[in-house]
Amino acid sequence: MKSLQVETDSSNIITRLIPLGYQPNPGDSAERLTIESVNSGLPYVDDVNGIAQYGIIAGTVIFDDITQPANLKTAGQEHMANNNRIRKAYEAQALDLSVLDTSQQALRCGNTYTFVNDFVGVNEALRLVGRTVDINKPYTPTLRIGDKSVKITDIATHTAKLIEYEMPKQKQEILESAKSIATDIINAGINGHVVVNGNEILIMDTDNKDTARNVWRYNLGGWGVSHNGYNGPFTMAATLDGGFVADFITAGVLRGLEIVNGNGTFHVYPDGSVDASAINITGGSINITTNSETYDVIQLSCGAWTHKLAPLEWILSNSDTGCEIRAQAGSIFFKMGGYNMLTLDTTTGRVYSKDICYTDSNDNLISVKDQITAIWSEIQNIWDVIAAYHPVGGNS
Repeated sequence: MKSLQVETDSSNIITRLIPLGYQPNPGDSAERLTIESVNSGLPYVDDVNGIAQYGIIAGTVIFDDITQPANLKTAGQEHMANNNRIRKAYEAQALDLSVLDTSQQALRCGNTYTFVNDFVGVNEALRLVGRTVDINKPYTPTLRIGDKSVKITDIATHTAKLIEYEMPKQKQEILESAKSIATDIINAGINGHVVVNGNEILIMDTDNKDTARNVWRYNLGGWGVSHNGYNGPFTMAATLDGGFVADFITAGVLRGLEIVNGNGTFHVYPDGSVDASAINITGGSINITTNSETYDVIQLSCGAWTHKLAPLEWILSNSDTGCEIRAQAGSIFFKMGGYNMLTLDTTTGRVYSKDICYTDSNDNLISVKDQITAIWSEIQNIWDVIAAYHPVGGNS
């Protein structure tokens, strides 16, 4: 195989389905049978695995001949299981060795071949449905492979690399799907009861707050949604103190000065800095731009040890000993107590040292500078002795 092109069509995918049944009064109302009464008050059924992989993709299906909520729910689940498939179309260029070697089997339409391409995660037996040949290069035909239906929960593994190129488009599709399901849920919720009392407004699935399970509650403290009756808990709410609570939020742009996850493991500060317990990057990269050559872009610390990385230099230091190794473009410095003890100039190849040491026969560290000073002192003593017995005048 020389190349492989894969096109996917996910237009028929639904991960959250709102099944609608018969219409009791076609001439008077658009109201249809729904499944709330047999589905914990919810008008939809979910493909849990599909949502985990791709988010919520909403849609509706009408079953005009179903008159029972339980049957309607079953029909909706079966429809989702049978139709949640992504169609894939392949086009490949391959070498047909039979043109050059008659002992090799020719690539023929109608036959099934194993197509392997690690770059797009394909290793499947697929049927060849079309073959185009360039008469000038008959050994490199273009092969067309028939559409294949794949479950949405299976496609994640072997087409992950393809999907990442579709992400900008899919982000918009996710937002549009969220808007669509919100519209469908609101349009389906026409069987509710509005109750107004002295200090609040209630919208419920029954006309009595003591028996209602799905409740919208509005009062001076705020508004909230409960699936567990009048007193909550409220899974979505906006309160008088400015708080907002929700299990799931889909948005085109989410703006805010500060984001905190509540347990201290993730925190985005107003200045743009981020605290996180861990960052895992797979198949990507980190690109950092700074306005200073010596700004410590990355810093690793453990006890007295600190490791800093800036665009111009790399520093390894120990605060207990005062030792530091600093590497820059063109030189390496070894410091002790703030002084350069040794400098390697990599541009000239020269070494500059504050002191040079070696060990004596007992492995004691001896400074060459100190040794020279000691030798010079001995020479001076000898000279003084000679001068005492043989005085010389002038500049001798």
